Amino acid sequence: MCSGNHLNPFNVSCEQCMREFYSWTFLFHRTCQLYDCQMTLNLNSFCVPASCRYFQRAEIVCTLATARTLCKDKCGKMGQDSEKKKKRKSKKSSKEKKERKEKRSKVETPQLAAKVKHAGGEKILALVGDRRLATESKPIIKSLYTESEEVSDSANSEVSQFRETRRITVKNCDIRPISKFAYSNLSDDELYAVRNFSTPSPIQSQCLPIALSGRDLVGIAATGSGKTLAFGLPAIKHIKAQIDAGLVNGRNPVALVLAPTRELAQQIGSVLEDAGQRVGIRCVCLFGGMPKRDQARIVKSGVSIVVATPGRLEDMIGDGTCSLSEVSYLVLDEADRMLDLGFEPHIRSICQSIRADRQTLMFSATWPSSIQKLASEFLCDPARVTVGSEELSASHTVKQIVQVVEHGVRDRLLDDLLKKYHASRKNRVLIFVLYKKRLSEWSLCYKEGDGIPRQSTGTYPRRRGQQQSHHSNQEKFLSLWPLMWQRVAWIFPM
Repeated sequence: MCSGNHLNPFNVSCEQCMREFYSWTFLFHRTCQLYDCQMTLNLNSFCVPASCRYFQRAEIVCTLATARTLCKDKCGKMGQDSEKKKKRKSKKSSKEKKERKEKRSKVETPQLAAKVKHAGGEKILALVGDRRLATESKPIIKSLYTESEEVSDSANSEVSQFRETRRITVKNCDIRPISKFAYSNLSDDELYAVRNFSTPSPIQSQCLPIALSGRDLVGIAATGSGKTLAFGLPAIKHIKAQIDAGLVNGRNPVALVLAPTRELAQQIGSVLEDAGQRVGIRCVCLFGGMPKRDQARIVKSGVSIVVATPGRLEDMIGDGTCSLSEVSYLVLDEADRMLDLGFEPHIRSICQSIRADRQTLMFSATWPSSIQKLASEFLCDPARVTVGSEELSASHTVKQIVQVVEHGVRDRLLDDLLKKYHASRKNRVLIFVLYKKRLSEWSLCYKEGDGIPRQSTGTYPRRRGQQQSHHSNQEKFLSLWPLMWQRVAWIFPM
């Protein structure tokens, strides 16, 4: 209540009265909302005379009572109609949800591929791809594999035993694996890349005949299992077949390999360049961090295989530098890694410019639901080959020894291990470090053959010149410290 001498209990000029008045008006509006009343508060109704701005508590209470009675008369029973309206809204929402579910169930689920009639027969088209280009272009020559007599004469028990010993699982395909590269019907020039290998790896023994037969393929295997040649050798055979049939002019790329990182793209490019040099098939690697001008010049000169990262390739397609209108062989390597890096929109935009009746091969280390969805949209009735487990796990072909050591003993232990396993200097050793500075220091140490300096503190190893410069910098700082202190004392006198 107001402590001033007011005619009425509420005074507009008093803050305490205004606070209490607003609490009553809020209660009035809340009452109207509660009983679903469309009344609005008219401030003039609270004024005693028209010129007076004092308000009566009783009038406000009466106004609240009238609001309740009006709501009661309007609704019939206080609050029941509002509850009925709420129930009706909930029923409507539930009905709408049911209708939406029924509509979704009525809509047909997208098929893995669609069949389109063509003058030369039927074409199976992927969901993601250029369908106009597929229907208007000549059919692709895909079937390039003939099973040899040695493979066809082998018994089913031998095939199952071969797959079991190599932990190979095949689904949606009856093509038998091969135990020798000669059984793939590839020429000696096409097998030039495997001249130093006696037998194919597990992923190669099963994926080579499937890819050569023209089927779409999903390969699940660990890194370093030989997947590059598993899709690289069929790519060379595929390109030669299209060129010999006159379906391509040889200037635009016919095979496209997408990789998540530029390091992997460079590795694949070097392997495919070596594999195609005997048959005259050129390869180019497109990745970020390098000038576009040099890469565009190589593409325009004429290449058959493009190995690229999604970002750089999308940029070059937008610039008109690289055309994918003649690409009929697509490889998605390490698809799970590309999805983790967020490349799915880029992959979709790239594949939309490729004909939908292409042959697509996808390789991954795992088989999660995201990869399954990607395979259902990009591939047509694919065969699935799994070597090992579909889950991410360590390689079973590599012996791993894990030692947890303290920070100070790490350098000494690494020096002992290198002397033990790298004494001949003929094998290769891979060492991972945290900083570039650490890498440059250790590389300097081992180039001169000094080894790693044995330090008990575990600090970064430094050369003698670096230690002297470090001490000289400390001496310079200490020599300049008195002058700096004088400046500080002059600015901030004590």
